[in-house]
Amino acid sequence: MDYLNRLLQTHPNAHSINLSSRYFPMPHRKLRDLTPLIPSLQKFPNLSELNLSNNYLDTLPSELATLTSIKYLNLMGNPLRDFEALIKVLETLTNLQELEISIAETKHAAMIITDLPELKILNRQGSLW
Repeated sequence: MDYLNRLLQTHPNAHSINLSSRYFPMPHRKLRDLTPLIPSLQKFPNLSELNLSNNYLDTLPSELATLTSIKYLNLMGNPLRDFEALIKVLETLTNLQELEISIAETKHAAMIITDLPELKILNRQGSLW
């Protein structure tokens, strides 16, 4: 993605990256697959906040685990499915402390709280849906 390449050139030590479709308001810019972006994201050694909200992501790639410094992840507004697979990927983010995610069922919130014990904040605004 050109945006990440420009950001890497101008701010190689960026700690926060916003890939929300609200930041890129054109429909064809919505992310459907994060996998091709992982190598670019890995080049940011201080990356601790990643906003992927309001895209078309229905899964997260296992390669997300390589982003070991992520503390904040925003997945709100994505049509995520296969919640158990999603939790397995999130479990690999060992420094994750804050998660923003649209949750369709209360049992999914319980899974997050149980399976991600290091998580300090689930949905800052208090909304699970």
